[in-house]
This record gives sequence, structure tokens and C-alpha cells, in this order.
Amino acid sequence: MPLGLIRASISRMTARERAMLAALLGIFFACGAAILVVLILDGLGTIDEQTSQMRAALGALTSERDAYLDRKAENTSQRARLPAAPALQGYLEKAALEVGISIPQSDERAPVPRGKRHVERAVDIKLRDVNLEQLARFLHKVETGPYLVVTSQLGVRPRYGNRERMDAEVTVSTFERSENGAAAKGASKPGPGKEAP
Repeated sequence: MPLGLIRASISRMTARERAMLAALLGIFFACGAAILVVLILDGLGTIDEQTSQMRAALGALTSERDAYLDRKAENTSQRARLPAAPALQGYLEKAALEVGISIPQSDERAPVPRGKRHVERAVDIKLRDVNLEQLARFLHKVETGPYLVVTSQLGVRPRYGNRERMDAEVTVSTFERSENGAAAKGASKPGPGKEAP
């Protein structure tokens, strides 16, 4: 509708009709302004709530910072221990010598892939005529040394005629990183002269 027609229509209105039109336009603009204010206040409330949540999250991060750094240092320490797996038989012989026992028999198992990045190396050992204290000290020394070494199996039989002495069969394992999963791939490859299944 052209502006001239609107002016002509308004000029033909009576004073009462003009007052009603002004009131109607005033109500329309007041409602629009009220809706705009409500939307702005709601947006500010949402921003304030998000800011409070961010402050709470930052506070939690700050309060947990020391625990996080401790866990990170422990994780780094374990990663540093993992790649340098010891020669298990020599490591076990040294631990046995320190507690005053000997290892008469040890058999190294074939490496076993564990996941995509790690390989488990294990040694089966037999201990003869040891007492419980010697066995406990030996296992403690093996597992709390500078490397990631664990006792994965333990079998104990008391000796005939002397219940305080025993024979023990122990499987000790360590883990190391494989070279880009080479161990896992190598385990699936057939050996020389063998055909793949």
C-alpha cells in the first residue's frame, strides 16, 4: 500500500478512529518491546547459567589438578618402564640370589601378542625346597623392581616329610611395546616351510 493512500485513509478517519488506531499501534509496539525484553533476559539468564557451569568446571579442574598431575606422572612412569623389558631369566636369577634361593629350572615361553601394541614375554620357573618367607620375599622383589614384571601363575606343593618347606612353580610375565604391531603380524605369518591355513 503506497504511503499516499495510507495518509489519505488516516485523514478521512474521525478523531475517535485515529485515537483507536494510535492505541492499537501503541499496544502492538509495547507487546513487541515486551517480547524482545523477555527474549533478551532469557538469553542473559542462559549465558549466566553457562558461565556458572564453566566456573564450576574450572574450579573442579583446579581442585583436581594435583591428582591429575600425580596420575599423569604415574602413567608416564609406567610407560617409561614398559618399553625396556628385562631379560627375564637374568632378572629372576638376580632376585633369587638376593633372597638366598636358587632357580634349578626355567623355561622361556614364546612371546604372545597382547592387543595391537604389546607383547607378553613369560618364563616358567621351578623353585625347590624353599620356605614361605623366602618365596614371599622373592615374589615381592620380582614385582616391585624397576620393571613391569608380574606373577601370572603360582603353584605351591609342600615337601613330603617337612611341611614348612615347599616346591613352587611360578610363571612370571613382562610386557613390552611391539614395533608397530610387528609382533601381532609376525604371530599370524606362517613359519618357513609352512603354509598359511
